[in-house]
Amino acid sequence: MAAAMYRLFRCLFKGLTALSLLLFVAAAIMWVRSYWYSDLLSYRWPPDATDGNMRQSVSLYSDAARFSFGRTWTDASQFPVWPPGFVYDTAPSLGYDPILYTPNRAALGNVGWYHFGILIWQFQPPLAPTGKINSLVYIPYWLTIAFAILPGMQAFIKLRRRRQRVYRMSQGLCLTCGYDLRASPDRCPECGTVPRTPAKPPRRRTLLKIASLISLASLLVVGWTLRPLHVGGPVYNSGNFVANRVKSAANLRSIGQAIYLYSNDHKGDYPDSFQTLLLNEDITSGIFVNPNSNDIAAEGPTRQAVANQLAIPGHCSYVYVGCGLNDGTVTPDTVLTYEKLLHPGDSANVLFANGHVDYVDAAHIAKIIAQANSGTFPVKLPSP
Repeated sequence: MAAAMYRLFRCLFKGLTALSLLLFVAAAIMWVRSYWYSDLLSYRWPPDATDGNMRQSVSLYSDAARFSFGRTWTDASQFPVWPPGFVYDTAPSLGYDPILYTPNRAALGNVGWYHFGILIWQFQPPLAPTGKINSLVYIPYWLTIAFAILPGMQAFIKLRRRRQRVYRMSQGLCLTCGYDLRASPDRCPECGTVPRTPAKPPRRRTLLKIASLISLASLLVVGWTLRPLHVGGPVYNSGNFVANRVKSAANLRSIGQAIYLYSNDHKGDYPDSFQTLLLNEDITSGIFVNPNSNDIAAEGPTRQAVANQLAIPGHCSYVYVGCGLNDGTVTPDTVLTYEKLLHPGDSANVLFANGHVDYVDAAHIAKIIAQANSGTFPVKLPSP
């Protein structure tokens, strides 16, 4: 019975070790890949009458040297077609994590814990019914690799000892200290160990099996990493437009961070224009350009010249409506900046006063623009 339990334990240990080594290889390659491509694998639930205009999904997401998993609620206007089931997509990576650069991140919801790069984040989307909470966990790849390598290191030590034992047996050496036993085969004169001759020498197949398994997995993962994947079936959202929309949202988050820093330096007051923001904060003119537009970043010999160009059409893709506001007059649904529409009836990214960015549907963005054009300030997100 004890021998059977021991063999079972050894089999389990070998299996877990092989899985940990595969996890180590996959995490290392995905870590490198995340600086060039972001990958998303999600499972979508079919629309339910109790969900209102929101759609529920669970997802695994890899980008910017970390991966995240969680349960999210998404505005249905962002995805007119919502095929239920598993969905995969890949897009160019942002190269950094926009969540960590979001100003006043605690205002977005309950940051339950944030240490060593791990972020547990909960918040309720603005258009979601009560109780529809997004729960996300962000974990850096380096931490995954650190935990995955531990069983592999233990297995490596065992394999090294096993190989040393096989070598000493083949050379007639003491298994304990390595002393030459050819002159005293009955007892080691160095450590006193009585040599034991097993019926069958230890085999080396375990090392070969694990090495072959890792090599095969590495080839498969490397081949997958060298190019973006496109799996047959429904696509999460493909094309440069969606990738550029994500980059535009990142630009708005950067603008939100700059506004937050400006307000800290000016007793809670917000800047009166993008030109003032550019002159006072360490930002570039490139964040004021939507990649989906034909606008180009403002340039000039001095920072003032660059700021002056922002007022010229073709150098700024966003509309700022935060002039005259301060920390005391804004609420989480106060709009600070939104994208200029590329075509009538388009949806657009919107930056809110608490720092988060939402992709707002055409009906709501039209009401936001109407408020701004009528001089109604502060501009608020209309109720659903």
